[in-house]
Amino acid sequence: MSVVIDVPRASALDRLKQQNEPEQSQQQLGSPETMELLTSILAAVEAQNTRIATLTEQQKKLAGLVKVMDEETTRRLERITAPASTSSPSSDVSARIASIESRQNEIASTLGKFAQSLNSESLNAASRSLVAEAQKNRTATASAIEGLKAQVTANQKLVSQVGGAVQRIEKRTEERVEKAVEQVAGEASATMTASLDASNARAERIIAATAKLEARQLWSAAAAIRLVLLPVAVVVAGLWMGIAGLITGVQ
Repeated sequence: MSVVIDVPRASALDRLKQQNEPEQSQQQLGSPETMELLTSILAAVEAQNTRIATLTEQQKKLAGLVKVMDEETTRRLERITAPASTSSPSSDVSARIASIESRQNEIASTLGKFAQSLNSESLNAASRSLVAEAQKNRTATASAIEGLKAQVTANQKLVSQVGGAVQRIEKRTEERVEKAVEQVAGEASATMTASLDASNARAERIIAATAKLEARQLWSAAAAIRLVLLPVAVVVAGLWMGIAGLITGVQ
């Protein structure tokens, strides 16, 4: 007698995990809460897979034990039911056969319950719940990623708008600076021109005053020279008059 037990595998969860891993490696834009939830779900899936692997190993061991017991029971039945050379099987042999069959039935019942526990609705419900939760969080992650992409696009547009505004402000600032420089240069030029005009007027006044002063000094020098030469002229005139008198007396 052999008992075959079908153990549910978490292939769907494995595929979901394999699908989630490249997406997570390509798009690491989920929120910390979403990533933490996904991590906990994957940990639960790993624990479930470990439990299923353990149960599968136990089922294999039980199947091997049942096979050995079937072979041993078959050999015993063959020995017991083999025709005897002198007499037919006794009543104790029939009792042993019934005991062996009862034990086999108990083993089959135990293995059936074990298989039923492996294929129970609670395990399937837990697997379905994990799959649904993983899909839900995958959707939430995709939504969060789309939101982040939209935010990045909005930020890029804002940066572009701000860059245009900055360029316009820089252009206006340059124009204002140029105008201010031109205005300051014009004012400075007017101020310098006025200063030069005032300096020229002052220089002209100084030159005129200097000319007047020089003229006064010349007249003063001429008067002083006349005053100095006046006695000499008187002496010369006296000499001429004396000479003239002498000449007149001689005649």
